[in-house]
Amino acid sequence: KHGCAVNTQLSRQKNISCYDIPTSYDRVTMAPSIGLNLRVTGYKHQGGRKYMEDEFGVAYQQTADEKDLEYAFFGIFDGHGGREAALFAKEHLMDFIVRQKGFWAEDDDSVLKAIHEGYIQTHYAMWKELEKWPKTASGLPSTAGTTASIAFIRRGKIYVGHVGDSAIVLGYQDPDNPELWRAEPLTRDHKPESRE
Repeated sequence: KHGCAVNTQLSRQKNISCYDIPTSYDRVTMAPSIGLNLRVTGYKHQGGRKYMEDEFGVAYQQTADEKDLEYAFFGIFDGHGGREAALFAKEHLMDFIVRQKGFWAEDDDSVLKAIHEGYIQTHYAMWKELEKWPKTASGLPSTAGTTASIAFIRRGKIYVGHVGDSAIVLGYQDPDNPELWRAEPLTRDHKPESRE
C-alpha cells in the first residue's frame, strides 16, 4: 500500500509529497476499509509547566450504512505562548480539510491538495481570531502558536499533514518476528533553520 504525506509550513515555504511506504514494511497490508474495531488512546500531561497549552483530537466519520468508517482522524497540537492556537487548530483544522472537494477524491494528489488547503484556511481563520485572544503582559497581541501534526486513515492509506516539530510515527509489527514492533517516522521536524 502507499502512505501519503503533506508537509506544510504555514509560511510561504511548502513541501508537499506523496511516498510509497518503505520496503521495510511492504509486507504489512492495510485493509481497504478501516472497520469498526478501531481502538485509540490519548493522553496529555502538563509536566512542570505552569499552564497546559497542548491539545489532541481524534474523530471519525462512519459510512452511510454504518458498517465502516469513511476516515479516522488523529491530531497533535503542541501549543506555545498560550493554548488558544492549539485549541483553535484542534477545533477547526479537520473541518477545513474535509470540506475540500478534493478530500473526497479517489486520487492521492487531490487529497494532498485538500489537506494543504485546509492548513492554509485554518491559518487565515486563526489570524481573524487573534484580536479575541488574551494580550501579552505588555499589552501586545497574543503570541500563541501551535504545531499541527495530523493523520487521516482512509481507504487503506495514511495521509499525514504536518507543521512544526511534533511527530507522527507509524508503529508496525515486524513481519518476520510478530513479537517485535518497529517504528517508522512519517514526519520531519520543521525548525527555524529548516530549508523546507
